[in-house]
Amino acid sequence: MILFLSGCSIDKEKQIESNQEIEITDEEACSKDLDSLVHLEKLRFFGYEAETNLDSLRIVFDHSKTVKAYNWNAKDRNPANVYHYIVDAYGVFDERVELEIILDGAQINKLESIICDSVNYSDTTWLGTSCFIPHIAFVYFDENDSIIGQSNYCYLFGGGIKNVPKTEKKRLSKAGNKRMMEFCEDIGLEFLER
Repeated sequence: MILFLSGCSIDKEKQIESNQEIEITDEEACSKDLDSLVHLEKLRFFGYEAETNLDSLRIVFDHSKTVKAYNWNAKDRNPANVYHYIVDAYGVFDERVELEIILDGAQINKLESIICDSVNYSDTTWLGTSCFIPHIAFVYFDENDSIIGQSNYCYLFGGGIKNVPKTEKKRLSKAGNKRMMEFCEDIGLEFLER
């Protein structure tokens, strides 16, 4: 069997320019759309957002009209399937939400006094930081019912917390964790186990 191959000659200079144009276009499209790629879970769930101090979270509280507390992830015994944020960057809630409570003004003030006070946080890693399986979350809504922030709380392993806006403080102190657990019990949130 004999094969005959033929082809066209291409001006190499134009081919390089064309490829460069395609590469630049693809790179620009990729960077523009990077935050909308659902399969990039770290980005979708705020993994690359810059960290800030607790004052940014206090501003979220100041602009919140409604704060809702949630139980979630409780029936999912496999930590590999548990997201760290109850609501993603697109406003989509995790499907495992089990209980929703709308907080009143006094409850919001108490929550703010716990979450926004650096005294309730620890810079140490007592009981470790490798596990974060949140079962409780607080979501902050503005006057248009748009989500403007959230706090996801894991009472297991010493009180981990992940906020949006993403704060540099991620671990409650022993006293802060105790305050948070008491607050959660007072408002009717349930604990999977202790």
